[in-house]
Amino acid sequence: MQKFMKDQFGTHLNGVFYRGSKDRVYLGTNETIKVNLRSFNAEGVGVYIGRLTDQGFRPSIEGAQLLRPKKNVFELTEAQLKDWLMGYTIELDTDYNGYCALSYKGEVVGPGKIANNKVWNYVPKERRIKKLIKP
Repeated sequence: MQKFMKDQFGTHLNGVFYRGSKDRVYLGTNETIKVNLRSFNAEGVGVYIGRLTDQGFRPSIEGAQLLRPKKNVFELTEAQLKDWLMGYTIELDTDYNGYCALSYKGEVVGPGKIANNKVWNYVPKERRIKKLIKP
């Protein structure tokens, strides 16, 4: 798991990794090794950090933020960030194709997948912003 992260994002997370259903990846601590996992649903152990796919590691929002990637990070403008938070596909001028991390003002805001200069949005529908409220 650490090799996937290092190759794709230039950094990795330390801890114990669990593979759940649908190739979901969870991060736990050394203490979670002591738990008899046969008596628990693996989805209930650790923090969901992403999913393994044929194209690589697709981090979750929390996974991307914990990972603090060093490569394949793309800076968004304010307008792009708003569109991304609302669940829209955004455009970037890049030759890169694959899973990436998105940042705004140097802070990682979450993951995306770039294909043909478009960032496909993986923000779950229930976490998307429906209406922006100005202060």
